[in-house]
Amino acid sequence: MLDTSSISAPGAASAVVLEQTDPAALSDLDLVAYAQAAERQLTHATAVSWHASRLLAERATARVAGNLSSDGEARDLPTWRLEQMAERAGIDEVRQALHLSEPTTRHRLYRARSVAPDGALAPAGRALAAGLISVTHLLVLLDRPGGLPDHIAAQLQARCLPRASIQTPGNFGKSLVRALHQLDPDGTAAAHRAARARAGVRTPPAEDGMATLTATATEPDTLWAYTVLDTLARAAQHRARASTFDGTEGDSADPDAGVLGTPRREPDPAPAEPDHDGALGQQIVIPPRPVLELPMASDPEPESDPEDLGPLPF
Repeated sequence: MLDTSSISAPGAASAVVLEQTDPAALSDLDLVAYAQAAERQLTHATAVSWHASRLLAERATARVAGNLSSDGEARDLPTWRLEQMAERAGIDEVRQALHLSEPTTRHRLYRARSVAPDGALAPAGRALAAGLISVTHLLVLLDRPGGLPDHIAAQLQARCLPRASIQTPGNFGKSLVRALHQLDPDGTAAAHRAARARAGVRTPPAEDGMATLTATATEPDTLWAYTVLDTLARAAQHRARASTFDGTEGDSADPDAGVLGTPRREPDPAPAEPDHDGALGQQIVIPPRPVLELPMASDPEPESDPEDLGPLPF
């Protein structure tokens, strides 16, 4: 019988009980409680690790800043340069101590400072340390593009954190979006305009002579573009089958499956009609939406980057 009261809160005492308990010997009900306690302990350990990383960086930064202030040659450097050198020392201290890459170290310190007692996300940091939310929940809140103003972050946490412990990270993210629309409608609209300005098409190369087509746009525009591509692909597939001479068509096992791998979206292609060379062609029906005029990598624009084809005209 597992004493669930001894593992209800993460910390040293809970860690000892978890370590001394054999989960294979527990009943199903106790095993659920054990797994939940282990998850809380994991998030608590993450909060402790972030806190230690932040302290390590702050001490190294303060130490180097003190040494620079007493260095005669360094005193001639501009203030911003001295601060940059001291901050760099803190990053290097954590990076070398924990064997992390520099980008990972910067991300960790940013998160640790955000959830510090004086940080904008201090309530979320306390919830993480108490095991009430997971690291994934926190990252949904923390890694929002562009960040959040401090006063909006405070209101957002007060509204959404109480229910976060019974929500999946995905549902927690949806709650944040709904709350943001209400708390900061102007900021939400500005973020949407900025996101639309970043819309575009990219074609990074892949293995075996292939390439990946990535389009970033609003959801309606993306669905419309998919419908166009799927319609064209189905037409090309039909033309290839109709032009074979062995009489087989090789239809897909699922006639409703889209060529691009997801369910077919209306409108469906029109019935086949003979074309000028006698083979069965297919009339293409495009949804009533403005046709995209995307620049192609083969266009004569030597200054353009073939992997970044520019913004979509939405």
